[in-house]
Amino acid sequence: MIKVEADAYTHRGLIRDKNEDNFFLDGIFIDENQSNNCAKFSISKSSEEYIFAVCDGMGGQKYGEKASFAAVKILKKLHEKITESPGKKDIETIIRCLKSYVLKANEYIYDMSVKKGSPIGTTFACLTISGNKAVALNLGDSRVYLIRKGEIKRLTTDHTEAERLIRLGALTRESALTHNSRHRLYRYFGISPSEGILEADFSDIIEIEKDDKFLICSDGLTDTIEEQALLQIARGKMKNSEICASFVKEALNRGGDDNITSILINIKDIEG
Repeated sequence: MIKVEADAYTHRGLIRDKNEDNFFLDGIFIDENQSNNCAKFSISKSSEEYIFAVCDGMGGQKYGEKASFAAVKILKKLHEKITESPGKKDIETIIRCLKSYVLKANEYIYDMSVKKGSPIGTTFACLTISGNKAVALNLGDSRVYLIRKGEIKRLTTDHTEAERLIRLGALTRESALTHNSRHRLYRYFGISPSEGILEADFSDIIEIEKDDKFLICSDGLTDTIEEQALLQIARGKMKNSEICASFVKEALNRGGDDNITSILINIKDIEG
């Protein structure tokens, strides 16, 4: 059994008219009829398996909040299937389930865009835990980080044109920060089947340790706060909920021109 404290905080930001982000806090998410302009949720529990995720409805497109809600609503069905199935599920089994989920969610959201006659999309960043193992996966530019022993490590790779140009050597990481392709996604939920079979990128399987922290967030956070500043906040002598809220508050202090969502998972104990 793994004991965790986990907190989610989402904020509309200071510029946008609405919040197109959503999240999945091991079963908790924001219903489409709830206001998510500013929302906080917390859990503290022991379990064998967990699923956490952040979805960022694609800015500038109609119905972005519907896409992010659809992604977490479908994820809820997978979560229920896993938690209600008898016996322990190993990490490889959950990975296979998540690969199937990615295909189903993309098909559903793409069909929504066809019916509405307008592009609809969302990013997806996820962390799943089973026993003493964890794995991260993503589509788009929402991210998952591991904070361990005073260091921060990004577990996901952004699916942006700027990131692709960095890998090709055509852009430096510094110049990519202001490049016009830094928010242009080539992989996300809602992509057309004509683009090929959608696959998420999975991290290596991680052996979790007591006091590990995992941060899942939308780009409203990481576009505003650099990784070392996130680490400094995480090092503060605060409760998990206070650290999670501090991430968002600092992004707001720095301008907060996008929707901002943060999930912070703290591994409190590994039993057995």
